[in-house]
Amino acid sequence: TNNFINEVTGSGYIGPELKEEQLDKMNGDILTGTLRSIGGGVYIRSKNLFYYAGIEHQQILDSRIGSELARLLMLGNKPFAGTTLEVPASDYTNVYFNRLVGGVGYTLQKESASHGFFALAGITSGQNYDQIHVDQASLYTHPDGDYLDLSVQANTQVSDTVWADVFDFNGFGLTFDLNYSLHKDNDYYAGITVKNIGFINWNGNTFTASVDTAFRFEGVSMDTTGTGGNVPDDYSYKNLRRILFKNPESAPFSKGTPIILNVTGGKYFADGKFYAGINAFIYPSLNANYKVELFGTWNHRSVFQLTPIVAFGAYQQVHFGLAAGLKLGKSFRVQAGSSYLDSFFIGNHPAGRGGFVRLVYIR
Repeated sequence: TNNFINEVTGSGYIGPELKEEQLDKMNGDILTGTLRSIGGGVYIRSKNLFYYAGIEHQQILDSRIGSELARLLMLGNKPFAGTTLEVPASDYTNVYFNRLVGGVGYTLQKESASHGFFALAGITSGQNYDQIHVDQASLYTHPDGDYLDLSVQANTQVSDTVWADVFDFNGFGLTFDLNYSLHKDNDYYAGITVKNIGFINWNGNTFTASVDTAFRFEGVSMDTTGTGGNVPDDYSYKNLRRILFKNPESAPFSKGTPIILNVTGGKYFADGKFYAGINAFIYPSLNANYKVELFGTWNHRSVFQLTPIVAFGAYQQVHFGLAAGLKLGKSFRVQAGSSYLDSFFIGNHPAGRGGFVRLVYIR
């Protein structure tokens, strides 16, 4: 919920009531994700041709876990004493990469409509790749807490065992974007874009391993007169991975970049003063694999635009938002908006955060 996310991101106190509020909303698989893009670029137009050069940073996080596993993580294993907790297939992927991009486009005027074609190529540097996939797992807790029986089948791949900064290079690849649009002034618009077609070869201090095992944990014993034996003193995420996954390989591996497909279209009314449209995003490789926005734009003298938005996606929740655009002088336009404004006002609804800010130079 939004209340839960506010406390997590603000390092606040997650008390029993907040945990129960969150757990009451859980049913079946729980999807979480982040899509973040930061960058800038320059368009240069020459008659029917236009050119683009820019830089871009992307983060794409995608995860799916069962609600029972979420209960275990929040409440511990005490509520499951005397029972076997079955964990369905779960996975987590988090990738960061940067792109240095350049492209060319062409506009073809045919009868009363214009056709736009655009292709972009990017030299892509991989920053971080972190993936864990659990095929099956189960946990049995003895009624008196005497021992735990754990079985797990899982695999993992990491680009580097040390988390990289934004300018670090742990991989290299190529990516491409393609776009086609059809537009008739004050009548209609349609377009399709395919983004991030390509791959990254990850070649840092990689970590690749799998596990298929069952074991019993009966607690930790230690000799207080000695050094404590082999009891680990680091229970960080990185070290827990090494405890669970034995004998990892360190060899380069290649992964496709997560493709984003965007299909949009709409109709103009009142000589272009109003526009009603639909914006659909499809993410073929992600668990949360789609988002649809319905919107209407009021255009005041090509100086100010106001756009209410209704959004629905794979998280099975309707959100409401608003976007606005303002022309500054003859050469600049500023745009900002969010599809999740309701998240700031309805605390116990499933969480949704997002928005954009854009400054455009018009030549």
